[in-house]
Amino acid sequence: MTAIIHDDLELWLTGWLRSQLAARTEPVCRDVKVGNKVPAGALPPRLVVVRYDGSSVEELHVDSAAV
Repeated sequence: MTAIIHDDLELWLTGWLRSQLAARTEPVCRDVKVGNKVPAGALPPRLVVVRYDGSSVEELHVDSAAV
């Protein structure tokens, strides 16, 4: 397993996911909106929202992430 250490994990992950989706040829990977907030108003047909909600005091040294 590879460790990912980055100052802004949301920024890194949204950029990585956009580039991965752009490299795919399947129709389901086209026109996917990737961001860190749910847009106001009508939702786009394809949407991925990446959020980092922080961690508890117990997790300050070892953070648990879920994707």
